Amino acid sequence: MIDFDERAVPGLTSNFLMREAQSRYLWVKDRLRSGSIVLDAATGTGYGANMLSSKADKVLGVDISKDAVAFAQKKYKKKGLEFKVLDVNKMSVKDKFTDVVAFEMIEHLDNPGKFLKNVLKVLEPNGYFYVSTPNTERLGHKELQSPFHVKEYNGEELYRLLSKYFKNVKVYGQYQSKRATKAYSDFLQSQKVRQGMVDSDRFGIRKLIPRELKEIAWKLVGALFGRASQSGLDESDFKIGRLIGKKAHYLIAICKNPKLA
Repeated sequence: MIDFDERAVPGLTSNFLMREAQSRYLWVKDRLRSGSIVLDAATGTGYGANMLSSKADKVLGVDISKDAVAFAQKKYKKKGLEFKVLDVNKMSVKDKFTDVVAFEMIEHLDNPGKFLKNVLKVLEPNGYFYVSTPNTERLGHKELQSPFHVKEYNGEELYRLLSKYFKNVKVYGQYQSKRATKAYSDFLQSQKVRQGMVDSDRFGIRKLIPRELKEIAWKLVGALFGRASQSGLDESDFKIGRLIGKKAHYLIAICKNPKLA
């Protein structure tokens, strides 16, 4: 069963979260060069790798989750697109890549340096590395946003980390439009209602229902409690541009010119 807590699942995850995540992949796709061979590290359910494959010659999506990879392999079948079960900290991929993408995963790593060294091994000398992560400066608190995260970054921290391995690093911010901000507020309200429903389930009946069915049911019921405003959102509601401190919800960096040992 797919882990819904930290993975976006097409058809089940809220439109807000899917559009926000997809906008990052569209941003990369627009920057891919002719003949690109891309590695999508921690590909999850594969929607991003599939988007990149519409422009790249080849895309390999890797993830540690067997269920996520099985989902991707079943849903996205096309020439030049492949998915494998692989721990990004133990990459032994022999092929070289013109581009490596690692979205929403570096905050999960105990040793990000180990992963970045592996990136240098598989990235071509003139290649590009793209990474994104939540902006802790925007979050405005010292505690981790998610229990699944090991380390969260602000713009300066991310820049310092990446600069150890790349000569050229540019950190950008991802922002929400006004209607996305409104939708997010409604989304938080819907989450409060959802939590109330969970708290009222004293006998744990919800635990007897398969996770996939619960997500589908919540998507239908959620429209009554603040989720309706998400339906009109698209990728243009999550622009990526110059980093402006606390205003950016996510950080996204482009790295080039690897510092090879």
